Amino acid sequence: MEITRQLTSASLAASESAKTARGERVSPVTEPSAPAPVNDSLRLDEMQETLRAMPDVDQNRVAEIRRALLNGELSSDTSVLATSILSYHRGNDA
Repeated sequence: MEITRQLTSASLAASESAKTARGERVSPVTEPSAPAPVNDSLRLDEMQETLRAMPDVDQNRVAEIRRALLNGELSSDTSVLATSILSYHRGNDA
């Protein structure tokens, strides 16, 4: 799942009116593109079915990580983790 940041139409209108008041050039708002062709929607349906068939959690990976934690093979740096979390929520994740 991807999280995107989108402006609402009210935010866009406020932004455009502020630009107009400052004398800045306002680019026209484009309408959403036409619906995807039928073959793309069929492909999307196939991908969704594949995702539904997959387990929610990869139990083999969980067991591997658990084993690494118990054996002390996995280290964690809380500073790096905190920086990563903050970066993600600020929209700086690259």
